[in-house]
Amino acid sequence: MRGHAIGSNFLYYIDVYRINWENILKYGILALCVSSITYYTDLPISSTYVWWSIRALLFAIMFLLWDKTFCPKLMLLWMTLVFISSVRGCFFCRDYWDWKQLINNVICYSVCVSAFFVHTADVFQNILHFLYKHIWKLFIVLVLFLWSDGIAKFMLPFSFLALFYPLLSPKYKKYVWLAFVITIVFGYDSRSDILKFIFCIILGVLFVRNNLHRYIEKFYWLFFVIPFALFALAAIGNFNVFEYLSNLNEDEVRSQNVVLTDTRTMVYEEVVSSAIDRKSLLWGVTPARGYYSEWMIRNQDMSGIMGDEHYGERGTTESSVLNVFLHFGIFGLIIYLLIFLTASYWAINKSNNSYIPIIGFYVAFRFMFGWIEDSTKFDINMFLLWSMIGMCYSPTYRDMTNEEFDEWLDGILA
Repeated sequence: MRGHAIGSNFLYYIDVYRINWENILKYGILALCVSSITYYTDLPISSTYVWWSIRALLFAIMFLLWDKTFCPKLMLLWMTLVFISSVRGCFFCRDYWDWKQLINNVICYSVCVSAFFVHTADVFQNILHFLYKHIWKLFIVLVLFLWSDGIAKFMLPFSFLALFYPLLSPKYKKYVWLAFVITIVFGYDSRSDILKFIFCIILGVLFVRNNLHRYIEKFYWLFFVIPFALFALAAIGNFNVFEYLSNLNEDEVRSQNVVLTDTRTMVYEEVVSSAIDRKSLLWGVTPARGYYSEWMIRNQDMSGIMGDEHYGERGTTESSVLNVFLHFGIFGLIIYLLIFLTASYWAINKSNNSYIPIIGFYVAFRFMFGWIEDSTKFDINMFLLWSMIGMCYSPTYRDMTNEEFDEWLDGILA
C-alpha cells in the first residue's frame, strides 16, 4: 500500500509539473505574437538576447511536452541535419558576428519542434484557446505603436481560423473578418501576410462546397511542381516569372509601389552563384554563414565599410526555401521538400475527416510561397505553419471524425 501511495504522489507531482510548463507555454506563444513585430514598432522591444532566451525556453518546453511515441522519420532527419550542420558551423565561425548568426539561425530552425508537440491534441487546443482569448487585448495595447507590417503580422493567427470558416461561431466569424479587414486596410505594407490571409479566406469560404476535397486531391501536387518548373525556365533564360509580373503595367506598379515589383531575381542569382563559388551546393554553408550580395556591397560602400571580414556577405534571405538551400544545400532542400510533400499527401489522402485535407492543401501552398517569401524565424507565423505540418503527420488529427474535429475546434473557441 505504501508503494502504491508513493507512486500516486509521484504521478501527481509530475502532472502538476506538466501543467506549470503548459501555463508558461501559453504566455510564451502569446509572446511570439509580439516577437513577430519587434522590427515593426516604435517600442524598444527588439533585444536579441531576451528573445533568444524566450525562444530557447519555448523550444525546451515543447520538447519536454512532446509525446516521444510520435516520431515522423523525415522530421527526425531534418532535426538531425540542423544539429549536424550547426556543429559544422562552429568550425566556420570567424568572430562574434558569425557566432551570433549561428545561434540566431539555429534558434530559428528549431521552431520545427512544434510539429512534434502538437501531437498531444488537448495541450495544443489549450494553447490556441489561450492565444485567441487574449490576442485582441494585446493588440489593443500595441496597435498605436505598430507600423503597417507589424499590424499584418499580428493578425496572421486568424488566418488559421479562416481555414475552417464554416465551423466558426458567429462571434469568431466576425473576428476573422475584422482581422482580415485590418490586415488589408492597415497592414498594406506586408505583401506576404496579405496574400496568405487571402488564400486562407478563399479556401475557408470554398470549404462549404461538397466537392472541394476532390479538387484538393487532384491539384495539391501542383504547388510542389510549379516552383521547380518556373525555376528551371528562369535558369535557362526562357521565362522569369518575377520579371514578367514586374513588367505588367510597369508605370502603374512603380507609381503605386505594389506587389508586382521584382525583388527576388537578384537574390536567387546571388545565392546560387555564391553556392557555386564556395562549392557548397550539396551541403550548404551551415547556419553560421551567408552569401555574397551586391546589395550588401552597395550598402556597406555607402556606409564607408571597406575591407571588413564580412564585406558583401548577407546572412539570410526573405525566402525560406532559399535559406534552406543556402544553409543546408541540395540535400537539405530535398528533405525540406519531402517534409511538406509527405505532410500534404498524408493529410489529403489518409485522413478520416474533411478538415485535415484543408490544412494539407494550405501546407502545400506554403511550400510554393516559401520560394517567394516566408523567411525562417521562430515567430507566430512559423509556429503555426510547423504546427499544421505536425497535424498533417499526426494520426491524432487524421483519425478524428468530422464531429470529433469540430469538437476539438470548439474547444479552442470556447
